[in-house]
Amino acid sequence: MTEAYERLRELTRLQRELLAAGDLEHAVLVGRAWHALASSLSDAPPADALALLAETHALVQANEAALAAGLEHVERGRRALASYART
Repeated sequence: MTEAYERLRELTRLQRELLAAGDLEHAVLVGRAWHALASSLSDAPPADALALLAETHALVQANEAALAAGLEHVERGRRALASYART
């Protein structure tokens, strides 16, 4: 009964690996599969899936932090290039 929740966790782990490798294209594709699976799950998960969901939640938070850090890096680069273009 927890297979779908295990798959959700595995997709989250895979996305983390892709983000760490800088493979944003595939990370986005995995994210789409993740969202499709997540939207198909029940609003009331079975009790034996709660630990999987807690782990998945922690992984998702780490992925979000990695994305935010990457976006901040890109934004700093964009600002630097814009300032160079004005000189």
